[in-house]
This record gives sequence, structure tokens and C-alpha cells, in this order.
Amino acid sequence: MRARVAIAMSALVAAAPARADVGGWQIVPTVGTDALLDVEAGVVVEAPFRLRISTAVGVMPHPYVEGIVDILDDVHHFKTPVGPLIDQAVSTPFVWRTMVGYRPWRAHGFYAMVGYGLIALGGTGTPAQALDAADGQMLPPSDAGAFRELTASSTLQTLDVEFGWRWLLPHGFVVQAGLGGVFTLAASSTIVPDYVPKDPQSTAMYTSEAAAYLDHIYTKYVYSPTIVVAVGYRL
Repeated sequence: MRARVAIAMSALVAAAPARADVGGWQIVPTVGTDALLDVEAGVVVEAPFRLRISTAVGVMPHPYVEGIVDILDDVHHFKTPVGPLIDQAVSTPFVWRTMVGYRPWRAHGFYAMVGYGLIALGGTGTPAQALDAADGQMLPPSDAGAFRELTASSTLQTLDVEFGWRWLLPHGFVVQAGLGGVFTLAASSTIVPDYVPKDPQSTAMYTSEAAAYLDHIYTKYVYSPTIVVAVGYRL
């Protein structure tokens, strides 16, 4: 009996590496989430020598935006909260990422990836009071005295890292899970009034300073850990 159990265990151990490497080129469309970044669909290509390339597009759900906002205000303790400004300034952001990496062991599923991301924060109507409270600037007197909204939009360029594990399941299915991080390298913001300014020059100076302040916040403080969960299918 013990001999049979030992033989069975040996067979399982011998079969396990096959679940980590099926050999040849692998093309795996995936759907999943990088929690606090996006919900995405993409594709992973792995070469026979285990070099990995992935690209994906997705959107950042509002709960993820709120999570990053909480990190900003709770961790950095700004004199005036900037989280509400960012929360009000963006609609559902579009995310595109491309990464390269390597799976160092043929018989195991561990992989490491690094890459570039682009996050487009679509503009929505932002009350001038939110900008005033965050950056300390005041709407020009010529525009004061009424409720004013401005449209803020930003584009962020990010460095993305990811460490994870993949499992090859029967019938061609693949599961990936991992941890990572997203770090803002550069940002470009524009803010335009949703009304006709009485003093266009003063308003343009105000919006320019507010956009520069947003870029400063994004590049210095906006980073986030990510939790990766994805399901794919080997073509």
C-alpha cells in the first residue's frame, strides 16, 4: 500500500512541471483586474525561452479612484485635501499598458514584468471651489460671485512593475495572480473654463497654475500598489 502511495505521489510531482511549461510559443488572451488600477483585457505572448510580452487596455472603476484618493490624503497629510479635487476632476479613466518580463524557471510559474503605462483622465465639470481649496489659488475676481465649473483632463505616464505566478489549467485555461506597483513618471494636465471669462487673461493664468499644481501632485504623490488577478486561454 505504501509503495502504491509513493508511486502515486511521484507521478504527481513529475506531472507538476508540465503545468508550468507547455513548450513553444504561447499566446494567451486575458481578462482580469489590477486592483486600484484598472479592469482590463489584454494578451500575453511568451516565447519558447520564456521571455514574456503583454499589452492590455482597461478602465479604472470609480472605487479604484477612491482608493488612490484615500492613499493621497491619508498617507501624505496635505494641508488641504487634494483627493476631492482629483475625484471630481476625472471621469472613468482609460488605461493602456505594455510590459516585458521573464519567467526564469521552466518548471515553475513565477514571472517578473516591468513596463510603461498611459492613463488618460477624462475631464468632467470641476467646481472652481475644489481647485481653490486644493492649491490655494483663487478664481480671478472678475469670475467670482457665481458658481463656476472648469473641465480638467490629464494624461499620466507610468512605470509599472509586477511579480506573479501563473498556473496552466486543463483545456487551455490559464490563471495569473501577483503583486505590483504603478508609479507616475510624468503628467500633462489642461484646465479650461466651462463659461465665458470676463477677464480671459487672468483666467488663463489661474487655470495654468492649477494645471501645473495637478501635474505636481500626480508626479510626486500618485503611486499605488496593485493586486493582479487574471484568467486567460491559450490559443
